[in-house]
Amino acid sequence: HYQGPNLPFEFSHGEPIRYLSLFLDDSFFERLCQNTNQYAKRKFDEMVKEPGKQYTMFQTTPKKLKVVIGALIFMG
Repeated sequence: HYQGPNLPFEFSHGEPIRYLSLFLDDSFFERLCQNTNQYAKRKFDEMVKEPGKQYTMFQTTPKKLKVVIGALIFMG
């Protein structure tokens, strides 16, 4: 008979982010952040800008990306 996943005890009452960390570790989010910021910078530099207007590019962080990915998984 099926008993379900065999997770360490600390996961039985853990927060959902702990389950996510089983599949996507911190190095994944650091790499995703680096690549996302590099892509955004390249697109920002290619963007046609109106003279006299000020433009700002915002960098993301691994923590912010973890929240976004977690929310997307939660929503299904």
